[in-house]
Amino acid sequence: MSPTVSRCDATALFCSANGSNPNAPVPKSSAASAENEDPDFLVQELQKCESQLDAWLSSSETNAEWFVRDPIAALRAAKIGMNEKVLEELEETMRMIAQKLNAAHSPYNA
Repeated sequence: MSPTVSRCDATALFCSANGSNPNAPVPKSSAASAENEDPDFLVQELQKCESQLDAWLSSSETNAEWFVRDPIAALRAAKIGMNEKVLEELEETMRMIAQKLNAAHSPYNA
């Protein structure tokens, strides 16, 4: 059976990786930019597009599999309204998290 992504998985996975609260309210006014200092900025941006992402993921098993393999590329392809600066910030954040995880499991880090 292929991998599936349920509603909120993208937000929950990101939040657990960076310690944010996925249930935090999203502010009504969003003059958001990737340079925003708010640590929950990316979570809020993901939450704004959550229903569109859910619909895209649910529309095709291929979409869900793509998201599991390469979430940033899938988010770009989904065209759910995330601006490129936000996607770049999310990509950089995920890269840094992966680096930290790799460093923590490195045999040289004993």
